[in-house]
Amino acid sequence: MSRRSKTPHLRLKSGDAAEINQMSELIQRGPLTVILVFTTTCPHCHSYMPIWKQLCKTPGRQANMVSMEAATYDRTPLAEKKPVSGVPTVLFVDTEGKITEADEPRNREAMTAVLRSGSAAAAASAPAPAPAPAPTPTEDMFEPISATAAASETEQRLDAVVPGTEVIKNPLPAMPAMPVQSGGNPWAAFLQAATTAAPAALLLGAYSALPRRRRPTTSSGLPRLSTARRNRRRRRRTSKK
Repeated sequence: MSRRSKTPHLRLKSGDAAEINQMSELIQRGPLTVILVFTTTCPHCHSYMPIWKQLCKTPGRQANMVSMEAATYDRTPLAEKKPVSGVPTVLFVDTEGKITEADEPRNREAMTAVLRSGSAAAAASAPAPAPAPAPTPTEDMFEPISATAAASETEQRLDAVVPGTEVIKNPLPAMPAMPVQSGGNPWAAFLQAATTAAPAALLLGAYSALPRRRRPTTSSGLPRLSTARRNRRRRRRTSKK
């Protein structure tokens, strides 16, 4: 078993003189001390804690590990050299007191290389994490079906709703589906639609051009009554006399 197989993990709670002395002894012992600064109210810190705990169990770990809250870190001499503005933050401290911040604390490969070698430079030579696999294209869940086939399938599934009755099938043939153009020249599609609608447009134009039959009027501008209506009025006047 190697000399550093039981490299300690120190958790600073109050940041008093006794805890700061323990951390100073670890830093002087070396070869490297990895410090995690976090807060209990930070969601990102909660998501990083499982990674940190797994790193503490790294086999053959040579680096010391220390964790503390941000308020505790601010009371240590390290805060004067390296202020921490965001959490979680992972710091590397060597025996000379030089402090560097981890670029990718969530990169397990890089962090494991640092812990096993006891050198912050090992993070740069660690392999990059494998990229996530690209999503594979899924097959079409629905196949297109023509209107004729849909009508035929509906006709085959049609059953009598009330027992003892007969369902009369539609004698008219199914209407074929209209072709739908995708892509191509929009001007050509417009001309095709105009050609299809031209007969109906011509009929509407011809109807609107026909002269309207106007009802005859009297000299005063009132509508002139027909002969039958005038005779009925005369008979009513005669019967009243």
